[in-house]
Formats: sequence, C-alpha cells, structure tokens
Amino acid sequence: MKHRTKFTFILIVILVVGSLAHASPIYVVHGGGNVGAAQGGVIGVIDSNTYAYTPLTSSLGSLTGLVYDGTALYTYEANSDSFLQVDPITGNVLSAVARSGGADLTDLAILLPGGNAPVFGVDINYDLFAIDLNTGSMTQIGTLPHSVGGFQSIAIDPNQGEFYAHNANSPGQFYTISLTDGSILTTVQGGVPGGTLGLGYLPMTRLLIASECCDSPDGSLGERLFSINPTTGVATLLVDFNDGRRMQDFAIPGMFVVPEPSTMLLFTAGLSLICAVRFRGQ
Repeated sequence: MKHRTKFTFILIVILVVGSLAHASPIYVVHGGGNVGAAQGGVIGVIDSNTYAYTPLTSSLGSLTGLVYDGTALYTYEANSDSFLQVDPITGNVLSAVARSGGADLTDLAILLPGGNAPVFGVDINYDLFAIDLNTGSMTQIGTLPHSVGGFQSIAIDPNQGEFYAHNANSPGQFYTISLTDGSILTTVQGGVPGGTLGLGYLPMTRLLIASECCDSPDGSLGERLFSINPTTGVATLLVDFNDGRRMQDFAIPGMFVVPEPSTMLLFTAGLSLICAVRFRGQ
C-alpha cells in the first residue's frame, strides 16, 4: 500500500511540474505598421508553440524596446519620451516615467527578470546605457561599434550573462558585447540575412529570436520571425506573419511565466490530489 501511495504521489508531482512547464509566451511590441497598415504602438502575445498572435493593448504610441521583470512589462514610448509600465495580463498602463539622459531608444534588454534586475538600452546614436526604470535615469556604459552595419537590437542570455547585438542591416552577423564598455567580444557569422529589427532570448530553447529588418521577399519590415542558434549563427524562419505589423522587440518571461487559466486549474487540481494522497497515506 505504501509503494502504491508513493508511486501515485510521484506521478501527481510529475503532472503538476509538467503543468508549470508550459511554454512561455513571447511578448512583442509593434513599433509601427508597414505601408497601408496602421498597426503601431501595440503590445501583443505570440504563442511560442503555435505562433498564434493575440493583441494585449490598444495603441500606446510610438513604441520601441520591451522587457519583462517578472511582474510587469516595460516599454519605451518615443513621443512622450517615457518608460511605460504595462500589466502583462490586462494590458493596462500602470505608470509612466520620463527618460533622463541619452537620446531616443531603439531597444531594451534585461539581465535577469525579477527584483531590481539591471536593464540596458541602446539609443539612436548607438550609445549603450544602464537604465533605472523606477526613475527613468540612464547611465552611459559605452558606445556600440556601428561601422559594421549599425545596431538597433540587443538581447541578453540570463543564464550565461551573454549580451548580444545584431546588425540592423546586411550582412546578418551578430556579436557578443561587453557590458562594461560596449566593445565587441566575439563575432558570430550567420544570423538573420537581412539584419534584425527586434531581438530576444528564449531561455527554454537557448535560442535567440528575431524579426527580420530589411530584406524580406516582399519588402516589408519586421514581419518575419526567426530563431537563431547563438553558437553557430544558423537562422531558421519560424513564421511569416505578413500582416502589416512590424515586430520591434520581444520580452520572454522565461521561468517567470504568466500562467494560462487552464494551467493554473491543472496546478491547483494536482496540489489538491497531492494533499489527499498524503493525508490518506498517513
């Protein structure tokens, strides 16, 4: 009887853990629409399994970077020159803080979601900053080298602390960058052939994710979604949304997953079963 109870307990634990291991959503900010499509300033959610897209907000203005700190989303809005804090469930704007220092930002990246995690940003002059999202204060770290095609997109591997910057134009190579002074550490050949508009990191697969900037077959910007192996530089086309929305940046919760209602229901049921089995086994 004890062995059966123990086996049942282990099985339920596996089911509960499996329910929490649901693939993380990919938050995406649309910086603007392509010709004839007014789709700018909207934050949405991409299902990382099916790539189905669901809008989260209405238009919030001219948005560029996007990060998630384990509790809320943060984006930069250029017209008001401020950082917006956005609820990842409702899409409501929770606060707005004016930017202080530097110029308009093209991208944001966060070192490790949760608590007072360092946030980094690059502006239109290719200057790299550490950012305090509570005050809007930006402290310059260095300047990204831009003779190799220019950078608009950055991402950080929170597991290894690697900081990536991808060319905005062809060729599609990318680099690991020093967070001390912004200098190039290594060059990775490959990447998205047409350069990138948005860049993020998927902790669950250890791949970069990117929207193509400039060389899509139909001439649109930021509509094709790629994954990139950060070691080999091999880029794989995941989906061409071809919907007029320009994917400007991504935020991936990683282990800070915003659970779906069905996942929470399974988790709650699993916990209840665990308690019941342990009680009956006593």
